[in-house]
Amino acid sequence: MSASDTRAGWLQPPPDGGGFRGRAARGAGVTSAAQLWRLALQIGSTLVLARLLSPEEFGLVGMVLAVTALADQLKDAGLANAVVQRRDVRQDQVSALFWINSGIGLALGLVVAAMAPLLAWFYGRPELVPLTLALSAVYVVGGLSVQHNALLLRRMRFSTVALREVVAQTAGVVAAVTAALLGAGVWSLVVMYLVAAVMRTVVVWLACSWRPSRPAVHVEGLRGLLTFGGDVTGFTVLNYLARNADSILIGRFFGAAALGLYGRAYSLVLMPLQQVSQPLGPVMLSTLSRLQDHPGRFRAAWVAGLSRVALVGLPLVAVLVALVDVAVPVVLGSAWSGAAPLFQVLAVAGAAQLVGASSGWLYMSTGRTRPMLLWALWTRPLVVLSFVAGLPWGTTGVAAGYAAVTLLLLVPGMWNASRGTPVRVRDGLGAVWRPVVVAAVAGAGALAGRAAPGGGDLAALLVGLLGALLATVATVLVWPSVRAQLVDTVRAVRTR
Repeated sequence: MSASDTRAGWLQPPPDGGGFRGRAARGAGVTSAAQLWRLALQIGSTLVLARLLSPEEFGLVGMVLAVTALADQLKDAGLANAVVQRRDVRQDQVSALFWINSGIGLALGLVVAAMAPLLAWFYGRPELVPLTLALSAVYVVGGLSVQHNALLLRRMRFSTVALREVVAQTAGVVAAVTAALLGAGVWSLVVMYLVAAVMRTVVVWLACSWRPSRPAVHVEGLRGLLTFGGDVTGFTVLNYLARNADSILIGRFFGAAALGLYGRAYSLVLMPLQQVSQPLGPVMLSTLSRLQDHPGRFRAAWVAGLSRVALVGLPLVAVLVALVDVAVPVVLGSAWSGAAPLFQVLAVAGAAQLVGASSGWLYMSTGRTRPMLLWALWTRPLVVLSFVAGLPWGTTGVAAGYAAVTLLLLVPGMWNASRGTPVRVRDGLGAVWRPVVVAAVAGAGALAGRAAPGGGDLAALLVGLLGALLATVATVLVWPSVRAQLVDTVRAVRTR
């Protein structure tokens, strides 16, 4: 097969039909299975690194990432999603997007490096200069893998995409723990990000044999792809500013230690989102994009995806809320106990984000990126204002403001995203109400278990987890519709 034939094969979407449904289901299953490993790895690395490094050291890296992590998202510029969403793309178009993404990655790396002195001045921490310079390389490397990963998703090669993340995260964690044991301190975290970035690019280039053509001066049809990407980039920038304004404000007014505690609480809140909803996003984008001409199947696929996310994620949030004050000292150590009450407040925002992420599936898969951008233009300033309003009450006030505004925007956000699609708000409410009940029961079981007399934090944590498990199992056994939903989710992981 010639090089041109190989490249053309990667540009084609998978054929529709029975095999299509199987690929979509296997994609959700493989992604879920990979996330189990990544979750275990994240918990294990957190357990080890939190005992080898101090909150101050986590806070220093958090200061850099709060300002520069936007560059990691901008390297995509929304152009990967444009390739996945479009029915037809050509070699010259994808090649042009590859060179654009690579150029953006290089430019962002240079910008981040140039920001190092400014960050050190802003936070009053000169040690941020070398940390920022080192982390700037992440963005250069990342820009080289965007279009290869997009083509894997376009072909619904979800197992390869999942493997990429597993390999990258595992390599990064191993490198970080090794560096920390050798006494590298805060540089252990820098090593983790650098190694993971390199491995993501290496794996995706090995897995996808597509290669770009030489840069061309004029490419027909490129403007539409760039418009799509521009809207997504605008949304990304606004979303980033809103989601990181709290870290910037806390770091500026309350210091690195407070930011370290807040950041650890926020990372716990994001765990269900990162481990359940975000990995399923590319699967849902690819699947729903192929179903744009089939309204009934589109709606059914969206409802099924949201139901699975909610059934797994919401009970996890509820159990964490019930047990976090005994889990944090056991898992992270007593130095991190201050993160527990922050997590309990932020958990409201985490649950809302978990469900609200499904709105993005609707915007992206139908190409309605302009309404998504307009929604962010007026809602993200509200999020920032909620942080500012909470500052007089410290980090807890900032967390409470975020939780309140995120919850209030959930249903209006779903309504806006569903306009012009086969989906309605009632479909979303129908998909999540059973998982909400299961989450409440699981949380109550955890509270009942931890209230058992005797033992310390470890005993309370273990008995609380047992109580949550027993309560959840009992609910599944006596509630046929939840049992059927759970069986369908397990089948997606195991058999399809």
